[in-house]
Amino acid sequence: MNNKLTYIEDSIFYIMIGYIFTIIFEIKEITDTLLICMIVLSGLSIYYKKISLNDIPIWIRWVIGSIVVSSIILIFFSPEKGESFKEVKIIIKQLIPF
Repeated sequence: MNNKLTYIEDSIFYIMIGYIFTIIFEIKEITDTLLICMIVLSGLSIYYKKISLNDIPIWIRWVIGSIVVSSIILIFFSPEKGESFKEVKIIIKQLIPF
């Protein structure tokens, strides 16, 4: 079990490095694929570690909550909803590695 978790965490790290480089060079297809792989592996890591929301520090929950609320406000109350949705999507993709 510990071996699987180490392999998953190492894979997430290397995929994240690749993701950052593909963002820099703006290779959309590879970036989206690496993002999906990172999300799936992170989900597996959370499942194997048995992490709950109560284990996450309160300040991180506040930061994530404020990002979500401000994104919703930006999308729904903007005069150009399609353009603001694209901007929010770009911002979230750039924040995911952190």
